[in-house]
Amino acid sequence: RERLKMALSLLMCWRGIPILTYGTEAGLSGRTEGSNRAPMPFGADPELEELTRRLVKLRRAVSAFPRGRQAALLADREVFAFLRDDHDTRALCILNNSRAPQERVVEFPRAGKPAVWLDAFTGERIAERHGKLRLELPPRSARVLVVGWRVAQPGTAERLASIRPGSSKRRTRQGSSPA
Repeated sequence: RERLKMALSLLMCWRGIPILTYGTEAGLSGRTEGSNRAPMPFGADPELEELTRRLVKLRRAVSAFPRGRQAALLADREVFAFLRDDHDTRALCILNNSRAPQERVVEFPRAGKPAVWLDAFTGERIAERHGKLRLELPPRSARVLVVGWRVAQPGTAERLASIRPGSSKRRTRQGSSPA
């Protein structure tokens, strides 16, 4: 289950169009013949469904995800980190595939003025120093950090703040209707 959460985070932060298959948000695996035709277990895993909603909202709110360049910043046996950057917004996705907590320093290729990164899910602020971020990562987890979102789209701060557990109400843009 932890690995599925990490995979969903990777999928929604990675370049390209993310595609979820039937039942992924409910934890259906489809590993055996016939299980890929099982009825949808609506509400079976509310935490996983909420994470999926939050990640989709995050992808829509942060301009670097749909159109930003991508660069791997750190890759070892336990941790993988990559940056999405569209000149207005930068987003860092970092995954810990280890069963143990990990601490890493992520170094950015072009150190500009110091930035304060926002954890998109916890709201924690982390200061970048000399082009580096020191991060603590729980076991089998993913973190998504964002900087520059105010420039990218007005109101993004409010949208990011709404990406919290329990914020699954559908919102529409002005002038549009829900699909």
